[in-house]
Amino acid sequence: MGKRQPALAAQFPAIIEPMQGFFPTFQKERRPVSSGTLSALIQLQRQDLLTGLLEVVYPGNAQTLLFFNLGAPFAMYVQNEGIWRKILPSQWSDYYAQPNGEAAIIPLGGDGLRTCLMTLESGQGEMEEILIRTAGFAAHLGQVKKRETASLLRVQDEAFHALVVVPGGTVDVQDVLIFSKSGIHTDIRTLTRLIGDEDRLIRVSQTEFPHFPQFMEEYALRVAFVALAEPAMKRFEQLAGDSLMELLGQEVNNYAFHQGWKIQFFGSQVVHRHFFQESGEAVVVYRSLFRMMRQYIHRVVGASLAANVVSEGLGGLPASYREIFNQRYFLAG
Repeated sequence: MGKRQPALAAQFPAIIEPMQGFFPTFQKERRPVSSGTLSALIQLQRQDLLTGLLEVVYPGNAQTLLFFNLGAPFAMYVQNEGIWRKILPSQWSDYYAQPNGEAAIIPLGGDGLRTCLMTLESGQGEMEEILIRTAGFAAHLGQVKKRETASLLRVQDEAFHALVVVPGGTVDVQDVLIFSKSGIHTDIRTLTRLIGDEDRLIRVSQTEFPHFPQFMEEYALRVAFVALAEPAMKRFEQLAGDSLMELLGQEVNNYAFHQGWKIQFFGSQVVHRHFFQESGEAVVVYRSLFRMMRQYIHRVVGASLAANVVSEGLGGLPASYREIFNQRYFLAG
């Protein structure tokens, strides 16, 4: 809990054991809490600017997940008998008041928050579940990647529980969240290592999204942003050279940094680690960044080329992403 709050930390003696429900294979420090100590723990996460989850397990395996973004709690989900429900903020205090829980803090980046929320929101939808041999997983993932729809995969066995968001249309996988006894991982290569070479069965659950529901709009816009920005930087490098492309990247990065946005350009690669609680907020940010890019490219190569450069990557996206992009157009301005 840190040295800053020794008196408060002493109220939360630690228990180490596997989590239940959403984190069945993940070991994390859990602390007994009553209603009063839970409120204190929530306040501590506000002070520490937590991005991640506060998980509480109650007798009978009921479970709550409280989502934080930079210390601000913004969503709560409750699980009873395997069914997850989103709880209105006006009802949160009812759950805080429950006695005799065990709490754990799960720090996550913005990508992890997004993946958890998508999983909880889609958990009651239509789902295909299969058992496959470990040797066949890579081929199965390759087939899912080729589809023109986004998919959410839940891959698990006794050692790990992985969430993989597959954009579809051969777009690279950007979101992987793995809970294992060794910790939390966000790399598809880690999943490959955990699956390993041993011949055994693993369980794969899959939900497809032919059209994006509201809770996935922020994700879809992020994919569209990256799909537009990276080809734009590559094309600008071809037209203007390395030095001017690096200057453009520095200008965009400095602006994003001072705005507090975790979006950075490294050469022609976009590293996007920001989570937007509302898709409208994402649109405003993307418009600002593309406006800056277009103005810079305009100064170097002229207006006509600039307009083409920043829109070239959209054609490679599946139709569902183009549909969302057209609805929430962020190349305006």
